[in-house]
Amino acid sequence: MEKETTNFGSLFYNNPQSSWIYDLDRCVVLDVNDAALVRFGYSKDEFLSLTHNELFGLATAESIRNLCQDIPNNTNYFSLGIFEIQTKGLEKKSNQVNAYKANADDKNCLLFVCDNTAKIIANSGNSSQIMNSSFDIFCTINQDGTFVFVSEAAQKHWGYLAEELIGMPHEQLIYEEDLSLTIKKLNKVR
Repeated sequence: MEKETTNFGSLFYNNPQSSWIYDLDRCVVLDVNDAALVRFGYSKDEFLSLTHNELFGLATAESIRNLCQDIPNNTNYFSLGIFEIQTKGLEKKSNQVNAYKANADDKNCLLFVCDNTAKIIANSGNSSQIMNSSFDIFCTINQDGTFVFVSEAAQKHWGYLAEELIGMPHEQLIYEEDLSLTIKKLNKVR
């Protein structure tokens, strides 16, 4: 595999984010970078022998496979969401998992890239301050459609304090006649 990744070798191998290349057809890990080995505690041979069921757990690995099958052909990058990945010491570490379509030896592959959610949360204070200083509304929702972050501009534009919206289903803010189309578009984005 190393020969096949030489064109982006330094981006892959020196990436500070945990990354690995996964063969979708054979369901095997083809290569892994050092950041993933350090974060999850496996040797390279151990990591290459792992299945996604062992890394993510059976139910989560199945949902990831389903998400990967639903990727539109014209999409090269997508965010899978936040998942718990098991370390060699059987600890589960929370990660924001993103995937990129890749081709290695003419194999249908994905490049998985993981962000440590603890670092994301630690750094979110700065980005929250920036978003809260904007006149525009910034918000994020989880997979259940519930607000997890809303910038302070929501009070001016929507009449709600940001704290009131956290935990509220986003559908409550959508006009009833727009709800069906909004849900359809959201499902397509997912």
